[in-house]
Amino acid sequence: MMQALGYTARDPETVKLAHELAERALNDPASVNRELAFIALRVAAATGDESLYGKVMDRLKAANTPEATFTYQATLASFSDPALLEKTLNFAVSPEVRSQDSLILISQVMRNPDGEKVAWDFARSHWDKIENIGGAFAGGAIAGSTGSFCSSAMRDEVKDFFSTHHEPASERTLKQSLERMNYCVDLKAKQGNELSSWLQARESSAGD
Repeated sequence: MMQALGYTARDPETVKLAHELAERALNDPASVNRELAFIALRVAAATGDESLYGKVMDRLKAANTPEATFTYQATLASFSDPALLEKTLNFAVSPEVRSQDSLILISQVMRNPDGEKVAWDFARSHWDKIENIGGAFAGGAIAGSTGSFCSSAMRDEVKDFFSTHHEPASERTLKQSLERMNYCVDLKAKQGNELSSWLQARESSAGD
């Protein structure tokens, strides 16, 4: 419920509660249920500032369990400020992050609606570094993450990019992502037309 109201709908009361729980979880992780803290941190991050970002980053660097690492990485990827997401992406390809976590962190930002364009542009401009870090898994991880895009322009960018950065190992993943993008673009166009027709009908009815 907090995820839907706070992260998706940005309900003010839910967001306020999430920030309170997130602060408690960052100050004393044991004081908040682990699953609740995970959700609260992501909801808080969506409207969070650089101060919150810094606290999360400090916790991530001090994390000593896989669960804690995953929680704080997912939180860093959930911010909406492009400048903070850019910091996360640069952090992902730095020596501070294990190679197996780098692709995960980049993919998490790319699946964030507020971060997809930032992450996609970053991936293209840092492709050599990402390939060096991720090896044979890089193409599949990035291609798979683009499946959440719902823009014909970005879909075409993905096609063009991977046509010149061909990786046989990621062909199937890329095909599946393009299919998902096509479906989403078509559905959005159809719904947009239906909504426009409905609004026009409402306006005509009101004018009678």
